[in-house]
Amino acid sequence: MTTYVEFFFDLSSPWTRIAFRNFRERARDLDVAVVWRPFLVGGVFNAVNDSVYAARESPANPKYRLTWVWLKEWAELAGVAMNFPSPHHPVKSVNAMRFCCALEQQQDQLETFAEAAFEAYFTEQRNIDDPAVLIAVANACGVDGAALAQAIANSSVRLFR
Repeated sequence: MTTYVEFFFDLSSPWTRIAFRNFRERARDLDVAVVWRPFLVGGVFNAVNDSVYAARESPANPKYRLTWVWLKEWAELAGVAMNFPSPHHPVKSVNAMRFCCALEQQQDQLETFAEAAFEAYFTEQRNIDDPAVLIAVANACGVDGAALAQAIANSSVRLFR
């Protein structure tokens, strides 16, 4: 019997980057069908968890400082490249997540694009808020970047439903 799982993700989250990779590998080993769901985590932070932003204002805060150490340790343990934080952190992920929303009905392409975008941001330190970067990332993984850029210009592609 196949198990169905919805996996909500935001391309700007380093912890989600690790979970995305590990979950994909594990789901392939098991009889799990995954539905990838783009999710704008910054919108949630704005609504219910503004302490995230307060922590960023005090880099001397031990929890904030140690987060990067812990993140790199977890990434290494998981075998995930993590060249983070990048010069673009914290990145606005609205454009990137809209690209994902435009692909939501093509789950295979969404998964392929999301992996490439995670790699672009967390390994290559590219700015995934820049539409030109997103187009290039999409094209490099076999997804039509220009078509995605055009789709997100259409008001029907929304992050909130």
